[in-house]
Amino acid sequence: IGVPALAALICGIFWELWNWKSLAHWEYALPFVHRFPLFEMPLLGYAGYLPFGLECVVVADLCLRRQVSGGVEYDTHE
Repeated sequence: IGVPALAALICGIFWELWNWKSLAHWEYALPFVHRFPLFEMPLLGYAGYLPFGLECVVVADLCLRRQVSGGVEYDTHE
């Protein structure tokens, strides 16, 4: 559980780093939260990358299971 969450957090840091100095970039305007920014995103916002990493693992596992099982099977019995 920790490895995918940490991997997503590291990716999130790089995403925000690339966003920081680009000409077309995100700007966050969140009252009471934008106190400690890291690049453009408030520090608290990086916590959202942790469940995102877990969600990526769940979706990848679902896709792999469907691929191994031969895809979606439809019930043709009426």
